[in-house]
Formats: sequence, structure tokens, C-alpha cells
Amino acid sequence: MHTNELVSVVITTYKRSSNILMRAVDSVLAQTYRHLECIVVNDAPEERALAAEIRSALENTGDARVRCIEHERNLGSNAARNTGISAADGTYIGFLDDDDTWAPDKLARQLEAFAAHPDAALVYGGYQVVQNGRTSFNRIPRSGVLPFSMLLERNVVGPTSFPLIRTSVLKELGSFDPEQKCCQDYELWLRIAKSYPLVGIEDCMGTRYIYNDSVFRTLKSFHTADRRILSKYRDCFRAYPREHNRHLLGKFLYMLRNREYKIAFRYKLDAWRADPTNPENLLPVLFASKLRAKYASRRR
Repeated sequence: MHTNELVSVVITTYKRSSNILMRAVDSVLAQTYRHLECIVVNDAPEERALAAEIRSALENTGDARVRCIEHERNLGSNAARNTGISAADGTYIGFLDDDDTWAPDKLARQLEAFAAHPDAALVYGGYQVVQNGRTSFNRIPRSGVLPFSMLLERNVVGPTSFPLIRTSVLKELGSFDPEQKCCQDYELWLRIAKSYPLVGIEDCMGTRYIYNDSVFRTLKSFHTADRRILSKYRDCFRAYPREHNRHLLGKFLYMLRNREYKIAFRYKLDAWRADPTNPENLLPVLFASKLRAKYASRRR
């Protein structure tokens, strides 16, 4: 790899202990690709003692590549990431949640992929998930250009912490949608993929940590956010009825597993309408009908 382009890394933090935050920061500073800046955006200014602790911990790194921005008031994760985008000077930008970490050669491997695909706007890879101290699974995508239809089916790119994006594309197409309260990463990936290629590499980019006290979006909030995406990209989904159908069936099964029966059957009906010819519609019908009867009896 023969590049010396600056990479901006934006870490947003909200009421996270400085020890966990610094684990994320240290994984950035340990990158084998050294030409980077690390921008920490603190979105919990009301936590004054914690804010002072974070400032001190960042200063103690003694690394001039690190800087901290504090919001005057809490604005939410979308606004915090957008603050980082506005402050970024790099050709590329990567986001890292304050409780996740990167593999040491993450940026180096993604920059190599950009060199091999100069028209790409985003390079993503795999990651492992550690839940309550135990590795639960590894998610490794297939390499190459991601078909747009596959992204419509599900969020193949994954969470915000692991892709690397051309900063110019974000400034052209817009940053994180402040009205998208959940699934904001998926909405952004779709927006970018409509105009530019997205490229996957079969490597583990880092670790996503999940705790019992992690921020939890209710299933109804998740449903509302997904419906907003389906509406916003209605023409795209209609152009790919089979993938639209599978997207809806996936949400149907997810809601079913979590006993949100009313939302589940709304997805089921929409899936049938999206592509009545798909035989996959028939697979969960018998099981679903039993659950529907159970749900109806609870309503009486």
C-alpha cells in the first residue's frame, strides 16, 4: 500500500466510562496505518466529572493525533457523528462506537481495497461479537462489490463501527439523517449504495461488544425506523420484489421470535404483497397461524 492520505476516525461517546472509551481510542492509535486523526465527540456534557476524566485520559495519551469535541448539550448519536464529520480533515472517515474496538490492521486492509476499487465509496468487512464477555459469533462477509439488491434484503454492511467511507461522498450525499432514530447506519448505507459501489473484504475488522446495560432500542422503535426506510426507498424496494419480500420476511421472523405478534403479522402481510410468487412466503405460514391464534386469544 503506497498511500499517505489522512484518515479521520470519529468516536462518539455518551456516558461511557473512560476506561471503556480509552480501549476504543487505544485500538485506533495502535493501527498499523499511522496517518490518521482521532476525533472524540462527547455527547454527555452534563456529566461534568466524566467529561473532565475523559479529557484527562485523552491528554495523557500524549498523541497529537487525538482531539476532543464536547457538545454544549446532549444532541444524540446522529448529531454527534455529524459533528465529527464536520470536523474531519481526512480523505476517508471511519466511525467507532465508544465500546467497540478495531483490529490493528483494519485501516491498512481497507485502504488496500480502496486502491483496488478506486470507484468505491465504502469498504466494509467482518467483525466478531462479544456479549457479556463471551464471543457469540463472527460475521464475515463475502469479498467484492456488494450487489445493491442484497443490501435491500438486509444490512450486509453491518454496524457503524467497521466500514471506512470516502469523506467526499458523505459531504456530497449528506451525513447521518437526524430524523432516523434507529437503523441510521442502514439508511446511510442504502443512500450511498444508490450512487456508488460498496466493497466487502473477507477479514475481521474488529470487535463489537454487547452488554446487558447496552443502549436498547425497543422493538416498536425498531419497527418505526424500518418502516421509515421502506418508505424513503420505496422505489428501490419495488424494483427488487424478491429482495423486498425477503427483507419483510426477515423482520417478520425477528418480531415473531420476540413475541411482537401484531407487528410480525403486519410484516407478513406486506411480504406477501411485495412478492406473492415467492414460495418462501409459505414456509412459516403454519407456525405463524398458530401464533396468530394465540395472539388473538390474548386480545379477547
